[in-house]
Amino acid sequence: MDRWQTDIVDWTKLTEQSAQFYIHLAESRLKSTEDTANIITASNDRLLGIITMLISASFGYLFTGGQTYLQCVSLFILLICSIAAVFLIRNMGKYELFTIGEEPRQIFTSAFVENNIYSESQQYLNIVFQMMEIMQLKIDKNRQINLIRQSRLEKAKRTLVTIPLSFLLAGLYLYFLNSQ
Repeated sequence: MDRWQTDIVDWTKLTEQSAQFYIHLAESRLKSTEDTANIITASNDRLLGIITMLISASFGYLFTGGQTYLQCVSLFILLICSIAAVFLIRNMGKYELFTIGEEPRQIFTSAFVENNIYSESQQYLNIVFQMMEIMQLKIDKNRQINLIRQSRLEKAKRTLVTIPLSFLLAGLYLYFLNSQ
């Protein structure tokens, strides 16, 4: 992914008030990527809880149930839920989400403050330009992380949608098993 850089050449046309508005817009967009990540996490956790219950119930019926047909259904449900759980568990792994703001050690340095060749207003605008580029980088990285995690969540959902097929698969399995 290429790092975006502004194409603004004439800084004098950007007022401090306009710069503040641009910062606000960029922060809002970055915050929305954080919110999306939180929604993905919450959905992932809820779905994993449901799958855990289905797996537990399927195991319970598989080993204690009396009907072969329903035991086969439980086995197929167990298989489907296990596949979906793999996608969801991968979403639980460590991922680094970029948030609003900067660590002071990254921006509050003598190299920038003491050795600055810019006037006071130019220094402010220079910081704004740097912040905008950094925020765009954070937005891009968060969006990429969210797309990967959302894709896994969708794969888990699509897998779980096949649970009703367990009844058909169990019937077909027993039919072909008994016809031999």
